Amino acid sequence: MTALLAVVGLGSILLPELVFLRDVFATRMNTVFKFYYDAWILLAVAAPLLTWELIAMLRGTEMDVALEEEPDPLAIHDFDPLPAEAVPGPVLGRRPVPVWLQGLAGTTLVLGLLFVVGGTFYPVVATQTRSDYFKGMQTLDGMIHLRNGRPDDAGAIDWLRRNHPETPVIEAVGNDYTDAARISTFAGTPTLLGWAGHEVQWRGDNPEIGRRQQLVDRVYQDADSAAWRSEVQRLGFQFLVVGSIEREKYGTDVGNKFEGQFPAVHQSGSTVIYSLSPQAVAQR
Repeated sequence: MTALLAVVGLGSILLPELVFLRDVFATRMNTVFKFYYDAWILLAVAAPLLTWELIAMLRGTEMDVALEEEPDPLAIHDFDPLPAEAVPGPVLGRRPVPVWLQGLAGTTLVLGLLFVVGGTFYPVVATQTRSDYFKGMQTLDGMIHLRNGRPDDAGAIDWLRRNHPETPVIEAVGNDYTDAARISTFAGTPTLLGWAGHEVQWRGDNPEIGRRQQLVDRVYQDADSAAWRSEVQRLGFQFLVVGSIEREKYGTDVGNKFEGQFPAVHQSGSTVIYSLSPQAVAQR
């Protein structure tokens, strides 16, 4: 079992070197991500078991071997045969570990120890560099970057989390690895489209992605809300957000077109949440 875990774990590392899924990046990057997750788990389980076996070999602990013929009573000191009725199949005996196998076990343990010691530098050094040496405030709040950089948006997110955690919300669509989709991400609300690039990467060239992106643009750019209102309501969307990212993408006056057409149910600084339902009552 130990050998099987090790072989499958190493295979999960070596296989992406030769075979990978050709995605939109045309590289093996994402295949490596997925296979390496399994590899680390399998190797982490196999490592202590393999270490135990190597230590046993190094100490010269006797090993079970299959005997090809009945043991010679005159040479009984060379091995200790097990009772035939206790072990089905071939007769087993015990022999000392060969010297060359002890040497191989010792060499493997030393090399493994060097790899382990070398690997311990990474978490220490990487933690310091990736955290900027802990110069900032230490917190478990994943929204701290929004609270510092986009506090009004963070306030609107907190309101949605408290009052409408599962209500679909329309927000601007942005590029990958940006603050776009910050409302749906942190409030736990569905949205029309998040990072379009990632959607294309995982779903392929799906026309629905482009259609939804165009719909979001129409919502924020088309002055005639009748052209898109029925469509977004049919999809179940009840709220529309005008915050920092919407103003960056569509202009600082993008919220003016919604005034008088839709009731503002919440405002946090300059970030406003509008209801697409005319009978909505403003809340704080």
